[in-house]
Amino acid sequence: MCAASSLLAASYNIVVYGGTSAGVMAAVQATRTGWTVALVGPDRHLGGMSSGGPGWTDTGTKAVIGGLAREFYHRIWLHYQQPQAWRWQRRDEYGNRGQGTRAMDGDRRTMWVFEPHVAEAVFEDLTREHQSPVFRNEWLDRRHGVPKEGNRIVRIRMLSGRTFEARIFLDATYEGDLMAAAGVDYVVGREGRDEYGEIWAGVQTGVFHHRHHFKLLRRPISAYRVPGDPDSGLLPQVSREPRVRKAPVTGVCRLTVTACV
Repeated sequence: MCAASSLLAASYNIVVYGGTSAGVMAAVQATRTGWTVALVGPDRHLGGMSSGGPGWTDTGTKAVIGGLAREFYHRIWLHYQQPQAWRWQRRDEYGNRGQGTRAMDGDRRTMWVFEPHVAEAVFEDLTREHQSPVFRNEWLDRRHGVPKEGNRIVRIRMLSGRTFEARIFLDATYEGDLMAAAGVDYVVGREGRDEYGEIWAGVQTGVFHHRHHFKLLRRPISAYRVPGDPDSGLLPQVSREPRVRKAPVTGVCRLTVTACV
């Protein structure tokens, strides 16, 4: 469906910008519902962080993970059912230790710990099976490449000159370049508790509702260059200043849902 010339716009129902795991899943799901979709982004490898190294999934309650995410972890499980997948150690030596839960769950036919190349292969398989066109190494022209009609994006142009038209644009990048270039409101930092009524939001002191705090470690960490000696000075990136929330930085306008998600 892509035009022969990069100067002509290729038209789709949905254009997803960003080859992260969210971008791949959005493109696959939209294709399953019968929409024409293009997955466009600067990425060379699909999957973002999921295929870029952090292969230990913090699952929590696994029963709440469903849909395409569940299918992803099921495909990972299928891969490691093959004897040839165990190249670096024997399966009986693996230990099955995961991030709070078992790495390999035979009852649910899912696996939550995996090698990066296995995750990338799953993402590649999903896009290939659904015939979702993928345009790699395509960088958004952030200065002039997001023309709009009112609050609606009509097309996006890459630095290569390639142009994509769509009814809906999804920004699935980590950086949010498309949303920022389109003028979507954004906030730098954490919102306060009153913003959305979230009791655990914002910067808090003296609240220990989980164990991610130095104070709760078995060996407390001193903030000083010489442990316990305030005269030695603070460690790098440690500040004496009180923690305050920065004012939000907003864009030019807020887009409608159909323009950018």
